[in-house]
Parts: sequence; C-alpha cells; structure tokens
Amino acid sequence: MIRWRVWTSTKTEEKARLVLHRLLSDFPTEPLGLVVEPYPKTDGHRLTFSTASAAERWSDLISEALTLAEVVGHEWQLTGSAASDLGGWSNKPSAAGAVSVSWEAERGELL
Repeated sequence: MIRWRVWTSTKTEEKARLVLHRLLSDFPTEPLGLVVEPYPKTDGHRLTFSTASAAERWSDLISEALTLAEVVGHEWQLTGSAASDLGGWSNKPSAAGAVSVSWEAERGELL
C-alpha cells in the first residue's frame, strides 16, 4: 500500500477535487479512501488517499511508488529509510493548483 497526500491552494473542496482529478489524469490506478479537508496552514486543502499494490517484495513496491510519483510530480526528495519506510516529497506537482505531493510506502509483511 502507498499512502499519498496532496496539498492544494484551492478555496473549496470541489476545486480541490478538480485539482486532484487533473493531477491523477494519467495515474494508472484508482485512489482509495479519499479524504478532502481544509488545510489552514496554506489556506487551501489537503487530500489524502492510498493506492493498492500487488507487489510481493519491498523492492517491487518501491519501484511502483517511484513510477507513480513520476506521474504526479518531479524533483522528488526521498525521505525515511530505503530498507523499511521510504517516502517522497515534491513541491513540483504536475497539475496547476497543487502545491505539494508526498507519498509513503508501507512495508507491512513484504520481504
């Protein structure tokens, strides 16, 4: 499972959803458990969702996360540990209205 967060500069939830729709227009998987909430720190919204994975190995999940990340942004900063809890952060999302994007891979029981 990969957890995603998208911060927007939108004033309404409807506009935040439109930004996410544009951001994910070339995304090959559906977002699961989408939550949209105001984010007062940036006077916008934060969208949180997950993507499922069929990966059986940690390295495959990381490869999938990096491939998906390339769709929604660039100039990624990697965070965490490559061995157990890798994530990424970008202030260069690929859709107007999006301010930042982050992802975190959940290792769970993967080898």
